[in-house]
Amino acid sequence: MQNIKYAFRLIGRCFQLAKEKETLQRPWMYQSLGGLGILLIWFIPLALVLGLIGLRPVGMVLIGLIAILVLISLLVWGEMTALNMCKIFDFLRQDANSGDGFWENHRSFTAYWLESLIFTLASPGAQIIYRVRQAFSNIDAQALAWLDAFPLIQPIMIIDDLGLRESVNRVKEIVRENLLKIRPGFVRVRLVANLVQWLLIGLGILVGVLVGISLAPPTTSGSWRLVLGAGVGLLVGGIFTLLGMSFSTFTRACYHMTLYQWVRQAEKTRQEKTGAQAAPPKILENLFGR
Repeated sequence: MQNIKYAFRLIGRCFQLAKEKETLQRPWMYQSLGGLGILLIWFIPLALVLGLIGLRPVGMVLIGLIAILVLISLLVWGEMTALNMCKIFDFLRQDANSGDGFWENHRSFTAYWLESLIFTLASPGAQIIYRVRQAFSNIDAQALAWLDAFPLIQPIMIIDDLGLRESVNRVKEIVRENLLKIRPGFVRVRLVANLVQWLLIGLGILVGVLVGISLAPPTTSGSWRLVLGAGVGLLVGGIFTLLGMSFSTFTRACYHMTLYQWVRQAEKTRQEKTGAQAAPPKILENLFGR
C-alpha cells in the first residue's frame, strides 16, 4: 500500500513540475494534435466502409479491425511523445542556458516510430513473462530482473540515441552492474498510470459508441447518417483515449527518466572511485522523505 502512496505522491510532484516548467507541457500539445490527425486519417477508411458496405457482417469486421488499428496507432504515438518527454525532462535537469545544442545533437522523437511500435507491442508481453517466470520458475531472480527494468528502454533510447536492440543490451548491463538503486516496480507509477489510461480508454469506447448510436440508430439510419455518427463517436472516444494516454505517458516518462538519471549518476560516481554514494534525483529524494 505504501508503494501506491509513493506513486500518487510522485505523480502529484510530476504535474506540479509541469505546472512550473511549461516546456514539459509541449509533448501534450504534440500528442493532442498528432492524435487528432490519426483520428482523421482513420476516419477516411471508416467512412468508406460505412458508405460502401454498411453494417453487414463484412462491414462490421472491417469496422472492428479499423477500431483496433486506431487504438494501436494512438498508443504508438503516445509512446513516441513519451520519448520527447524523457528528452525534455533530461534537458531541464541539465539546467542549460541554451537548448540549441541539446536539440541539435538528438534525433527527433518521430524518428523512433518503428522502435516505439515494437516497444508498445512488446511491453505487455515482457511484463507477463516476468510475472509468470517469477512465480513458476526456479531461474535466479537476477536473470529476470532486466524484464522488470524493461521500461528504462525509452529514456535510454532517446538520451543515448540507441536502437531498440542496443537499448535492451544497455538495460541488461545496468541490471548486471547493479546500478539500479530501486526496482522500477517499487513505486507503482506504472500500475496507476496504466489503470487510469485503460479506464479512460474503456470509458471513451463506451461513450463513443453510445454517442454514435444516439446520432445514427443502426436500424433506421442511411449511409450518410451512419458516417456522421461514426465520426462524432470516433472523435469523442478519441478524446477520452488521448486524455488517458497523456496522463500515462507523462507520469511513466518522468518516473523512468528519473530512474535513469540516478543510474547515470551511479555510473559517474563509480568511475570516480571516491567511495561516495550516488545521490538520487531531487524528486525521488523528496519522495522518500530524505
